[in-house]
Amino acid sequence: MKRLVLFLLVIINAIFSFAQPAGLNIIPQPYAVKMSGGYLNINKSVTISISNDSIRQVAEIFASELMGYISVQFVKKGGDIELIQDEKFTGGAEAYQLIITPKKITIRASLLN
Repeated sequence: MKRLVLFLLVIINAIFSFAQPAGLNIIPQPYAVKMSGGYLNINKSVTISISNDSIRQVAEIFASELMGYISVQFVKKGGDIELIQDEKFTGGAEAYQLIITPKKITIRASLLN
């Protein structure tokens, strides 16, 4: 759980960094990166959806960090930021997938230890 919270805090930093270097500013560094050239514009408010209640605490910590910058609201489905815990996701306990499209951010992770 602590690792997932740390990961989400790093993602917040990457999202709100104004002076991004040419490279990727994500810790832990992903195994593979596929850059699509697009971006997501985050306005003054954002919605967060979670895949199940077992990650609600992580989502609330994530939301509390965002609240210093923008307004955050939880929705049941289809949030601007989707946090998905997927038992079928492969790659081990620390594996994750970050997808940023012009419509949303999706963070998919394997089960927590």
